[in-house]
Amino acid sequence: HLKSISLFLDWRSVAPHLGLSERDIEDIKSENTTESERRLKVLQVWKRKYGYAATLKKLVVALLKVENTLDAEQVCRLLKTHTDTGTDSATNPSQLPSATQLPSQDEQLRVPEPPTLPTSDL
Repeated sequence: HLKSISLFLDWRSVAPHLGLSERDIEDIKSENTTESERRLKVLQVWKRKYGYAATLKKLVVALLKVENTLDAEQVCRLLKTHTDTGTDSATNPSQLPSATQLPSQDEQLRVPEPPTLPTSDL
């Protein structure tokens, strides 16, 4: 999957949302001369750092967080193609979140008010 995704991924915007550090990003920039090499390297570093936790679903969520719906849709199409052909049954693309299902930044930062307790007359 990584090579297919690396053909179109906007690596600069999504790398921090995949948990890559500034140092990781700078290393990727300096050690890889072409954009295609950098796109693939971001995915390889992410996979190496997070192992099984580095799922395509998390990649889609990261892409939606940076409002990159085009790349998110391409990952979903790729995932659906592999699922339909039986080569990848680990993730159901219909269960991937859409941009409208992600909480907004306001919702992510909002802390709910504590419930008010009834006062009793003692």
